[in-house]
Amino acid sequence: MNVPGWFNAELGRLGRQVLAEDISRQDAATELEDLAFKRENRLFLHGLVHAWMRGRVDGWIKTYLASLTAEEAEAATGALPLPYPELPALLEVRPCVFIHQNAITRAHIKAAIVQAETKATNAAGHAEKVRRLAEIALPLLIDDSMTLASIAHILRAPVTVAAAS
Repeated sequence: MNVPGWFNAELGRLGRQVLAEDISRQDAATELEDLAFKRENRLFLHGLVHAWMRGRVDGWIKTYLASLTAEEAEAATGALPLPYPELPALLEVRPCVFIHQNAITRAHIKAAIVQAETKATNAAGHAEKVRRLAEIALPLLIDDSMTLASIAHILRAPVTVAAAS
């Protein structure tokens, strides 16, 4: 969904006011909501509601089709069911290259394994960095309105400069 320019501009303005502690997060959200309900911004709201409703429809269809036998699913959709429904219909075989399950070959499966393992390794490294951040930051963030920006001076390690000899 395309976010209108006014929204990003107002979000930035209000976000800076929250960080400067001029207004609360609740007041900022209320002001954004009021702006969104103005007549000229109603298309934006219709887009949000439509995207949410589309997600509900897609979820119902996925749940319903999962409850059918392969023959019933093919009769209901005119398409073959997924050979392996525990995975998404499209499998990533290389970065940003996706192949539908029904078209996957032996080589694609091997490539998909490599891609999935690479992503898992990267995710594990990222998770560990987030855990380290949590160990340091959570004791310093004493309430839910505080942000990392408010404790950044504590988080940043001092830079040591070697003396010239």
